[in-house]
Amino acid sequence: MLRKISIKGNADSHKSAAKKFFGEKIEIISCTSAVELFKVTESDYNIHAAILPIENSKNGPLLANYRLLHKSLLKVTGEVYTGKENDYTRFFVLQRNSDKDNATINKASLFFETDHYSGSLSRVLSIIARAGINISMIQSSVVPGREWACGVYTDVELESPDDLKDAVKRMENAAEKFYIFGVYKKGLVPL
Repeated sequence: MLRKISIKGNADSHKSAAKKFFGEKIEIISCTSAVELFKVTESDYNIHAAILPIENSKNGPLLANYRLLHKSLLKVTGEVYTGKENDYTRFFVLQRNSDKDNATINKASLFFETDHYSGSLSRVLSIIARAGINISMIQSSVVPGREWACGVYTDVELESPDDLKDAVKRMENAAEKFYIFGVYKKGLVPL
């Protein structure tokens, strides 16, 4: 039986990402927008996963797609890269549930909000540093409707899933809002 995988658009790189992660035995469900991709994947239980572009090596993170994750029931369960050296796109693999073995988990995608006062951002970042967790991507953004609040999207690399577990409670206490988009095995970047 073919696994149904939803992608945004009809781009070859998106199809390539789906095949790279899930293999050749898939059926592609093309969606016209990221909003449609989330809606279709969440509502159709015959769809196994979605492949969502999240970052490009030349243009950086796609914040609109990160923002859609806040409203979604889907979790990040993997990542995959397509392209070539110095010109690649990173995709999130999104699913309702994760069936990953904890032994393979070595990366997480997080979001947190801080208020606008001295040391609020550095307090959360220092918790990550003290836990020995490496930040591999960080992007700040304004928080709609909250003047001067800072929203931070970050990916962290873990030696062990326990590293994150130990730091989560402290980060939840230090941030105004804290959310884990998903934990997964780190994908290979094209060299």
